[in-house]
Amino acid sequence: MMNFKKHLLFAFIAMIIVSCKKKNDEPTPVSPPTTTQKNPISPDGDIAIYTVNGDQLTLKEEFQVATQFKAFEDKEKHNELWAMITRLLPSDIRPQLTELLIYASDGGGFAYVAPVNDQDLSKWRMGFNLNAVYSGNQLDKSETGYTIIHEFGHLATLHAGQIDASVRENECTSYFPGEGCSRTNAYLTPFYDKFWKDIAQEFGEIGEDQARADAFYNKYQHRFVTSYAATNPGEDIAEVFTHFVLRNDQSSGTQIAGKKINLFYDFDEATTLRNRIKKGVDFNYAQLYSGRFTNSLRKRICVRRH
Repeated sequence: MMNFKKHLLFAFIAMIIVSCKKKNDEPTPVSPPTTTQKNPISPDGDIAIYTVNGDQLTLKEEFQVATQFKAFEDKEKHNELWAMITRLLPSDIRPQLTELLIYASDGGGFAYVAPVNDQDLSKWRMGFNLNAVYSGNQLDKSETGYTIIHEFGHLATLHAGQIDASVRENECTSYFPGEGCSRTNAYLTPFYDKFWKDIAQEFGEIGEDQARADAFYNKYQHRFVTSYAATNPGEDIAEVFTHFVLRNDQSSGTQIAGKKINLFYDFDEATTLRNRIKKGVDFNYAQLYSGRFTNSLRKRICVRRH
């Protein structure tokens, strides 16, 4: 009888050891949902919030979802998007990304990034609108890939090493994007000084007037890689960073838009990021700035933040 109990004990221990083994060759799929109650329907269309740890996603919160967006509760879609993010953005170049938010909305742009805490720019959340990047069950890889790189452009230019959140706008002597004051070594500091400072007053007079915004873009079209880049310096540098990554070479044109792209080549860190991201690019994006035209407006960023 004693020997029989020992055999049972050894078998039980072996089962525990086997069940704790984990494969590490792929991004970790979404953890199974817990039995905790879902939050009420979010006015922003939020579906799920995940904690990011390297390439691993862990479900943090879930929300009840409106009927027309029920298809986007599918965890396979969440995993497909996350796999593309991890392929383009290796974990060591995105230590600031600590949360992923999945949402679905008719008017919520493509994606956004925002600090988890406005006073701490070392931790950021990335949100993706599945209703914008999916057509039925098909993920639009080109638009999604472009948007992932654009959002990373925000992370790369707005994290704590680039922006000092402790400095108020009236104390900032460089550029104040909203999150804080750009540091001396920040990408945004020379970007703003060289390409925005001379038109800043005119831009500041636009306010919420869309007609004046359109007139501003039409007047300075040669300065922007896309019409969306004219939204503000923060969106401009994110669009420029995306073109810097996806283009195969430096711009040879004389327009300011091309000079913005070439500015990133002055930063060793930026060229390293470009090379790392390009290894994961497996899609074509035809509407890149060529020095001869600027592509049409596509709203990629959520109205909530960036």
